[in-house]
Amino acid sequence: MERARLAQGLADLAVQLGRVLHTAVLRSAVARRAALSPLEVSADDLAMQAVALWSRGLNADNLQQALRLLERAVALDPDSVRGWGGLTVLSLHAMLNGWLAGEDAVRERIAEAFDRLQRLDSECYHTDQARAIHAFMRRDWTGLLRISSAGVERSPRPVPFATHGYALILNGQADEAVAALEQALRLSPRDPLLADWQYRLAFAHYMAGRLELADDWSRTAALSNPLLSWPPVHAAAMWELQQPEAAREAWREHAERHPQFDAGQVERRLPAGDARLLEARARLITSLRALGMA
Repeated sequence: MERARLAQGLADLAVQLGRVLHTAVLRSAVARRAALSPLEVSADDLAMQAVALWSRGLNADNLQQALRLLERAVALDPDSVRGWGGLTVLSLHAMLNGWLAGEDAVRERIAEAFDRLQRLDSECYHTDQARAIHAFMRRDWTGLLRISSAGVERSPRPVPFATHGYALILNGQADEAVAALEQALRLSPRDPLLADWQYRLAFAHYMAGRLELADDWSRTAALSNPLLSWPPVHAAAMWELQQPEAAREAWREHAERHPQFDAGQVERRLPAGDARLLEARARLITSLRALGMA
C-alpha cells in the first residue's frame, strides 16, 4: 500500500474488524437472550433480536417480524433509543419495498420515532440516521445532503457512507455518489443492505451515462437480493445499449418477481427535484416503458 494511503487503509481495516466483532458479539448476545423467560426480556433485548433478524437479510418476512419486536420494545420502554432507531430504519425500507400497508401511517410512525430520538439523545448514531430519513420523508434534498455529510464526518461507518451516497444521487451528484457508495461496499461487503447499495451505485453510473457499469452493478444487485423492488437499471441500460433481447429478458425476470411494478415505484425510489436526477429518471422510465412497464 502506498504510504499516502496507509492512514485511510488502516481506518478502513479498523471499521471492517469492528463490524466482524460486532456481528459475533451480537449473535452470542441474542442466543443468550433467547433463553430468558418473558419477564426477563427487556426492551433492549427485543431490539437486539430485531437487529439479528434484520442481519439475516432484507426481505418482507424478516422486516415484518423485526418491526413487531421493535414495537414491543418501545411499548415496554418508551425511552429505548435502539428500539426507536430500528423502527425508523426498518419502516423506511419496508415502505420503499412495498412490504407495509398504509403508507401514511408508516410516515407518521417514522416522524414520531424521530421526535422521540431527538428528545432522548440528539447526538447519537441512531438519531443521525433518523434525521436523514426524516429529511428524505420531507423531500428536503439539500437538507438530506447536509445531514448525511455531517453523519459521515461524525461516524465514518458503512451505513452513513451509503446514506450519503443516496443523498448525493438525489442531488444529482453522480460521481460523488459513486465514491461514497464504493466506500460503503468496501467497509461492509456482506451487509444486509448490500443489494440496496449496489442498486444505488448502478443508478449513479446510469445517471452519469456509464451504461456498462450501470448494467453490471444492477445485475449484481438483482442476484444479491431479487426481492427488492428497485427499478431494474440493467434492463434500461441494455435497452439503451441496443441489446433489446437481453433487455426484454431482464425486464421479464423483474416483472415476474414484481408484477405490480410501475413508473410510480420508480419515482418513489428516486423522488428528487434536481435536473440531472430528473433527466436520468425520465430516461429510465422511458426505457422501461418500452420494455412493457406500466
